[in-house]
Amino acid sequence: MKIKIILLMMLFLLVITFITAFQSNSSSYDMDIKLDFGVSEANADSSSFNQSITSGSQVVSEYNSSNYTGRFGLSTIEPWIKMTYPKNTTYDYGEVTTLNYTIYNNPLSCGYTLNKGTTNKTITCGDNVIGIYPEAGSLIWTVYSNDAFGGENSSSVSFFVSEPEGPTPGGGVTSSVSVAGAAPTVSPPILFSVIPNTYEQTIVLNKVSFAKLTIVNEENFKRTFNINVENLGNSIFFDETNIRIPPKQSKAVEFRIHALDEVGIYPGKLIVTSGSTTKEVLVVINVKTEKSLFDIEFLIPETMRIMIPNMNLKARINLVQMGLKEKIDVTLRYVIKDFTGNVYLRESETLSVYDKKTLNKKFYTRELLPGDYVIGVELIYPEGVAVASSQFKIQEKSKIGTKETIMIFLTSIVTLVFIMMGIIIIKRYKRIIKHLYRRKI
Repeated sequence: MKIKIILLMMLFLLVITFITAFQSNSSSYDMDIKLDFGVSEANADSSSFNQSITSGSQVVSEYNSSNYTGRFGLSTIEPWIKMTYPKNTTYDYGEVTTLNYTIYNNPLSCGYTLNKGTTNKTITCGDNVIGIYPEAGSLIWTVYSNDAFGGENSSSVSFFVSEPEGPTPGGGVTSSVSVAGAAPTVSPPILFSVIPNTYEQTIVLNKVSFAKLTIVNEENFKRTFNINVENLGNSIFFDETNIRIPPKQSKAVEFRIHALDEVGIYPGKLIVTSGSTTKEVLVVINVKTEKSLFDIEFLIPETMRIMIPNMNLKARINLVQMGLKEKIDVTLRYVIKDFTGNVYLRESETLSVYDKKTLNKKFYTRELLPGDYVIGVELIYPEGVAVASSQFKIQEKSKIGTKETIMIFLTSIVTLVFIMMGIIIIKRYKRIIKHLYRRKI
């Protein structure tokens, strides 16, 4: 009898232990607990005790077994998975090339199907799928996951792909590869161009200006292009940001530039995307005061538009006094920024200007990593501020392109030719002098 009482007490403590342990994480687990302590193999198969503990709650079941038998087990909730791309909408042919999803609860295995379950493909859990080229029409894609306890879950999306206008890339064959694959197939880029690829505008404080961006669809089928503004969202505005362009055609998209309420140099980007292909337009907005007593230029040599790291940037600043000529003390405030708005250099100097003045400056760029930058100057005088800027790029030596290599080579050749010509002229001059000297003797 004492043994039975001890067993019952141990059983009770075991159940309480499981309830306490799993309640601490009850938002993540459901439990079905069955206890079976039998003295024989037959009793061990008893189902006289069956307790379900739902996540977030405590339930103590009435135990009623004449054999003092029990059986217990544990199962987690199904692994959570959600499709994030594509969406339930209509896409142009060739626009959808990836399948993206998110997962939780560490599933044991994951997979997907592109044809309503007819064909299933296994992937590494957490890896998105690229290189998918679906045919036109109504489609249903599904991702699913399984855990070690038999739990499973899935997420599906229905979407529509428009018929192509012209030849189709790859003949409309659907294929795919996991991102983490040994040799992933990269989606072919969408062929298009954006004009211009850089843009710079000087605008008066609190005024509005207008400009155009031209997108050229170089594909043989209609494409949709999305335009986003980065770092200049409070200054540049498009009335239309989703542009559909027929094959082999272009479209000019107008946008407004609202000058900010403070003078300065404001860099940013216009990002044009179609499918998995993205192109950027580097933009600089210079904001000045309305009253202008100076015209200012900030010039970088063409050979220094693209530099290797640790080079010094040389620039020429031209100041021209407008209207009445008089001696004025001005402050020049220099700045270097990248196109996300980070500031890498600020320095200033004060000088006097009468009529016009030219300055040759050298700027140290040792702290700058490879990337695109804008350098500029604000000319501050009692009646206002004038602003000018230029763009440059720092590029690793191994990435210097053919054009830059040719320019460096030609510059070296020209320099060498001038040196040789100088040496030849000096030698001839010495010979002539020596010959004339002998004739006099």
